[in-house]
Amino acid sequence: MKSIVLAALGFAVLSSSAALAGEWKHAQLVSAEGVAIDVDYTVKSDTFNGCYKCTLFTRSDALWINVTAPNLSEGDKVRAVLVNKGKFATASDVIHFETKEIDLTYAGNGRFTADAGSLRIWGSGYAGAETFTLEVALVVNGTWLKDPMSQTNNFVLPLQR
Repeated sequence: MKSIVLAALGFAVLSSSAALAGEWKHAQLVSAEGVAIDVDYTVKSDTFNGCYKCTLFTRSDALWINVTAPNLSEGDKVRAVLVNKGKFATASDVIHFETKEIDLTYAGNGRFTADAGSLRIWGSGYAGAETFTLEVALVVNGTWLKDPMSQTNNFVLPLQR
C-alpha cells in the first residue's frame, strides 16, 4: 500500500512540475554569415495583474538563445539584443515595447548561450487579442549578424503560443 501511495505522489509531483515548466517551442535561424541561431522558449498561460482588463495572457518563463559557429571560441564575445513588440489586431501601432540586452556565455563546441527570462507572447482582454513579435539582433565580436531574408540586423520571430 505504501508503494502505491508513493508512486501516486511521485506521479503527481512529476505532473505538476511539467505543468509549471510549460511547453517548449523552438525556432532555428541561420545568419547570412552562416552562424546558427536557436531560440528555445517555454509557453505558459496565466492571468496578469499588470494588464488593464487583461483576462488571459501567454508568456515564456524561459527564453534561451543559442548561437553556434565552428569558428567561435571562449575568447569571443556574443551579445543579443531582444526587442519584443506587442500590438492589438485592430490597431496599427505597437502598444507594448520591451528591450533586453544579454551577453551570452561560452558553453563549448563553438556555442554561446543565455536565458533571456520571461517575455509576453499573447494577451486577451478588454481591447481584444494582443500579439507579440520578437526581434533578435546579434553582435559577434563587434560585428552585427545579418538576416539573409531582410538583409537587416534584426531577425523577426513571431512567437508561437
